[in-house]
Amino acid sequence: SFVFNANHPLQLKLDSAEVIEDSSKAIRLPLHMIDPITGFFKIDYPWQNGKKYKLTILPGAVKDIYDLTNDTVKQEFLVPTEETMAMLSIKTKNLVSDKNYLLQILSEKFEPIREMQINKDSTYTFSYLSTGPIKLRLVEDTNRDHRYTYSHFAKKRQPEKVYIYPDPITLRANWELEVVFVVPQ
Repeated sequence: SFVFNANHPLQLKLDSAEVIEDSSKAIRLPLHMIDPITGFFKIDYPWQNGKKYKLTILPGAVKDIYDLTNDTVKQEFLVPTEETMAMLSIKTKNLVSDKNYLLQILSEKFEPIREMQINKDSTYTFSYLSTGPIKLRLVEDTNRDHRYTYSHFAKKRQPEKVYIYPDPITLRANWELEVVFVVPQ
């Protein structure tokens, strides 16, 4: 699915989008609501590896709770092939089984690429990752809000614990890399 995120909560009724595959005839596809409160919606289509697509969301297809609508949204993209992407398997060790964690893949600048909610030691696999250097971070999600919570002096709240994988990781095309993320006790 091609997932979008709006700036405001959305109304439940969505219109459609137009997809052109490899410069052929345009196909109208419905927009599907994922979560109206957070503004997530998606387009389902059997995207094929190695093909180019032009996606257009026409004006007024998405309406928020303030009756504001979208302008024309155009996006051209190429669906990558498996040979140009990487796969990363992360085996975790020493997690406390009654706690929640966020396992995050970050860019070199610590910008989030992907994340997964976990709660036990296991092997977690991330497919279709772009090649290049990455970092791994594990956040102990003590308040279970599915994000990192900072400290708050007035509330006498400590920040959530964060663990950074110590070794540099570089993803390569058509490779599967396995790492072991050991949480210090």
